[in-house]
Amino acid sequence: MIKVFILDDETIARINLRHLINWEKEGYVICGEADNGADALKKAEELQPDIIFTDMNMAGMNGVEFINQVKRIVPSAKIIAFSAFDDFEFVRQSLKEGAVDYLIKYRMDAESLLSMLESIKNSIRTESMERQKNDRIREMATSGKALVQKNVIMNSLNGYLKDNFTAIIKEYEIDLDDKNLIIAASRIDDFYSIKEKFNTQERAVFIQTVDNILTGICEDIGKTVYVGMDEGKYIFLMSFGDILSEAAIYSRAITNIGTIEGTVKRFLNVTLSFGLSGICPVAAKIDEYYREARKVLDDGYFKGSNYIVQKRELACNETPRRNTGLSAAEEKNLLGGIRSSKKDGVIKTLEDIFRSMKENKCPFDTVKMTCIDLINLLSRVIKEFNISSGKVFTSTSSPYDDFKKFENLEELLNYFKFLYTTLLDVLEQNKLNSGYSPIIKKSIDYIINNYHSDISLSSVAEKVNVTPQYLSKLFKEECNEGFTYYLNSIRIEQAKQMLAEGINFKDLAPKAGFNNYTYFFTVFKEFTGMTPHQYEKTILKEKI
Repeated sequence: MIKVFILDDETIARINLRHLINWEKEGYVICGEADNGADALKKAEELQPDIIFTDMNMAGMNGVEFINQVKRIVPSAKIIAFSAFDDFEFVRQSLKEGAVDYLIKYRMDAESLLSMLESIKNSIRTESMERQKNDRIREMATSGKALVQKNVIMNSLNGYLKDNFTAIIKEYEIDLDDKNLIIAASRIDDFYSIKEKFNTQERAVFIQTVDNILTGICEDIGKTVYVGMDEGKYIFLMSFGDILSEAAIYSRAITNIGTIEGTVKRFLNVTLSFGLSGICPVAAKIDEYYREARKVLDDGYFKGSNYIVQKRELACNETPRRNTGLSAAEEKNLLGGIRSSKKDGVIKTLEDIFRSMKENKCPFDTVKMTCIDLINLLSRVIKEFNISSGKVFTSTSSPYDDFKKFENLEELLNYFKFLYTTLLDVLEQNKLNSGYSPIIKKSIDYIINNYHSDISLSSVAEKVNVTPQYLSKLFKEECNEGFTYYLNSIRIEQAKQMLAEGINFKDLAPKAGFNNYTYFFTVFKEFTGMTPHQYEKTILKEKI
């Protein structure tokens, strides 16, 4: 609706105009009235009408004075002057001050009023469209400038423009100094979970809202700019000009980061984590400090979420005691727990692994290697027990991609606890659904837990309280293979696993449960088609 305001010191004149046409039916609404110029100015400022009817001959402030003042308050309003007098001077003055038309009260009828209003309505629409167009042009120019600035900054961070950084920040009006810079890599905590709550459009709105907030904060802080990276990840550049004290620079940087984090949390109820580089003394080294900031953010894994980690915090831990993936002992403990169905033992081993990484403040590369080893171990067990991988890895994406979604050690630990307990549950269910008799189930459990010991058909039969002959008969009937063949198959699988773990050859046979190396050699080749040495070479080739 187009808003109309009426100013006339005669009540009857206002009533007549109000009832001359059906305003709302024609697309107008009378938003206010006044009987004097001073009151009309106050109301016009508040109501911001599109069209103002004003009498010209009024006591106090006349129509010419009113038009002159109201155009300053509501410059876009269309003024229609009307009077009971056919006075050329009033007409001339009103049009000079900005009125778009002049009406004589006693000649005004519905038809002439509607004709004039339709012309004004078209003019208002045209001007509105033009304003919107100009606003879009200004917005595009502003956003285009911001986009160019961010592209320039990104190229500088990647090393392409670093040598010309001083000239570039002046040319592109980037609010930074060219020395004493700190770079902060940042990410929205738990971003993958946040994404899952939104559809594509809502996600785009969320990202744009974050961008708008960050733009405003950086402008308020000053000497601070940011660029968006992948979804939910940002790089902030802060410069501190001629400040000489390192402590003062770091203090200011932490204050700035706190302002950014606090504002985002207040408006969107999400938290950010930050990794801060050291102080970059000159712009020519900006790419080095950019890479450093990203690494510090990644290596802050041990902090959890909503953290700020500085390069100097990690400097004392450049060579952590733990700098590889799973150790042989950790693999052995996990495999032992899985094969003996000891869920508590498996969970404890996982907790010990992640506690070690946290205590050693391990770099992200070590965390990643450990996660890959944990997934590889799961895959080997799945293959060994002929389980469908989909029963353990329930996600539609690859587990090697899934673990990268988690942003701290606690989330990763919970993820692997879930995978390993799922595996144990599947193995247990397979046992229940195997169709084996209770005697064979007990026998198999005993073999799996004691394969490395000196066990035989007689010793197992004794454990399950049957005769050796009866146990042998049951194995052939239920497992479709003899006791000795089944025992050797378990032992050779364990031997293969030990070779993968790098167990010394001289220890291999006894650890797998064979007292005679020659017999072990023969059985190994029978099951694998290779000697232990050949099998080890195959494993090494696969790892390369």
